[in-house]
Amino acid sequence: MKRTLKPQLIGRYIVTNPKICHGKPTFRGTRVLVSDVLEQVASGMAWETIIEEWNDSITKEAIREAVQLASQALLKPVGAYVNALTHLDDGTGTGRRRDVFLAAIAPVDPNDVSAPQR
Repeated sequence: MKRTLKPQLIGRYIVTNPKICHGKPTFRGTRVLVSDVLEQVASGMAWETIIEEWNDSITKEAIREAVQLASQALLKPVGAYVNALTHLDDGTGTGRRRDVFLAAIAPVDPNDVSAPQR
């Protein structure tokens, strides 16, 4: 029997739909990727400017929800992400992508001069 994936509400303003943007989280009723807006927020762009850039198709409340959900994701134990990412690979069979991800989230000792600076 073929299993079909259904759209899912992640929050009031965020949805995933396998038929829209390959199932990546988008803002409800749009094709605006949540990850794109979070990158704009992270870069320091004013929320009003972000809303204008997306032609008023998202709201401050929607951006707030995206930031809150991203924050909640960071509060989960790192092990949950490691387990979810065990399938990641760069095609070489070495698990390189997973290692890069783990290095990116690992705490850095500011006194360790050999540690890469972020």
